[in-house]
Amino acid sequence: MANTYKKKNFKPLPSEAKIVYQKRGGLNVKMAQWVDNRGRKQKAEVHKDGERIVVTSKVWYMQYRDESGIVRRESTKCTNREVAEKVLAERLDQVEKIRNRVVSPEVVKVTNHAQVPLSDHVDDYLEFLGNKTVKGRKVSQNHVDNVSRHLERIQSDCGFRWLVDINRDTFSRWMSQRLEAEEMSPRTVNTYRSAWMAFSSWCIKENRVLVNPLEGLPTAEDQESKPRRALTPEELKRLFYAARTRPLTEARIVRTGPRAGQPVAKVKRETEQRLIKVGVERELMYRTMAFTGLRKKEVASLTVKDLHLGHKHPYISLRPMHAKNVKPDEIPLKEDLAESLSQWVANKLPNTKVFNVPRGLIKIFDKDLAFAKIEKVEDGETACVHSLRHSFASMLAQAGVSPQMAMRLLRHSDINLTAKRYTHIELTDRAQAIAALPDVSPKKSESVQKTGTDGGDIEVSKKVPNSGAKQRINDKSWQDGESDEGSTKLIKPHFPAENEAQGIAGDRIRTDDVQLGKLAFYH
Repeated sequence: MANTYKKKNFKPLPSEAKIVYQKRGGLNVKMAQWVDNRGRKQKAEVHKDGERIVVTSKVWYMQYRDESGIVRRESTKCTNREVAEKVLAERLDQVEKIRNRVVSPEVVKVTNHAQVPLSDHVDDYLEFLGNKTVKGRKVSQNHVDNVSRHLERIQSDCGFRWLVDINRDTFSRWMSQRLEAEEMSPRTVNTYRSAWMAFSSWCIKENRVLVNPLEGLPTAEDQESKPRRALTPEELKRLFYAARTRPLTEARIVRTGPRAGQPVAKVKRETEQRLIKVGVERELMYRTMAFTGLRKKEVASLTVKDLHLGHKHPYISLRPMHAKNVKPDEIPLKEDLAESLSQWVANKLPNTKVFNVPRGLIKIFDKDLAFAKIEKVEDGETACVHSLRHSFASMLAQAGVSPQMAMRLLRHSDINLTAKRYTHIELTDRAQAIAALPDVSPKKSESVQKTGTDGGDIEVSKKVPNSGAKQRINDKSWQDGESDEGSTKLIKPHFPAENEAQGIAGDRIRTDDVQLGKLAFYH
């Protein structure tokens, strides 16, 4: 049953082929000759039907029965028949060992995969990744391309050629070198690590390796190298104005000559109208992101039919395929923003994109910041497009919105993410919070009643310390304290000497406790 052979495929006879005859084993075999698109001469046997040609593979294939009795046909990847027969013999030896339980099928598969170049395994993994779906959504081609780049970079830098070459120490050394040279940030290094850890896990599931060769590989210290900052309301106003006016203003700036740098250049009427429209769209896009918390890709995915502006409470319908958390949601809109969006999409079709989000929005945003004279980096925090989402979260906090509601509006699954990363409480905000605390300082007209020695009422200043310690008040200090209006006037309490506080004085003065009300603060 086991044998080697060359695989035959059938293709249509080329129209320009010339029919000739060639002797094989004493027989005249009908052959076709032609020149392919690259100018090379080709020859192939003509099938019996006269309409097809027989194309024989260059490598040898093998046919055998595996340990389960199933007929297998596999390529030996050998062009030499003798070498191909040796490969077949080795495979038959493995089948015999599995049948006799000398080795397990998994070990045999791993052994076979170890003889395959690593690049072939990577190609298989990328094909798997391209067909993979997560929560009903196919993995993006951009992600597949990034993983491919990460895998190829490590193969080249670390010299991995076969599966057995993958080594944790080598990989760890590569990570350390990138960090020490400041070539990559910790977060970037961790993306390379994640790509290879995922590839290794896939190899285990596919029985290509028995154990993860990168198990225990430590992560780089993942600190956000550029923490984002939120823009203040005043900065947002300047940013919106810059976004609306900068396209036309920069078009009017003279680039050369004695008037270079002055906004006096002439602009065609149609160009002026186009730049005004670009500025209005960009301002409205920034406003939408700042007052809804939508991300750049989410805003780019919006169509006119996703806007429900005629509703009693205007909102945006975010479809699950476009949301980061792959969940549908309804994003409420401010009335002024809803009105502006209504005017913007008035003449657009339902399936038309609301905004034309440019590919270079990150660089455009930086130019708008500079035009608005807003510092990009402040106190170690960086302003970027995603800062508009941070601004949304911070404005919610400043408006007194509860953390639970802020988490819901930001579509977070963890309230700690909302509170720690997205809510920026500045010094001014904290100062305003302190100023909003109730005023409990003592006033001249305020007093506290306290029962004295003879059952009378005594009033003392609220400045008496609330230490809980027993203080003694001289009887004479309050017995003569009647005012003209018949009420007890405020008096300065008399604090005895240390020996009297300890109760060792012989003046028979009683000690009384004076306690003030306490304020309870809740988180």
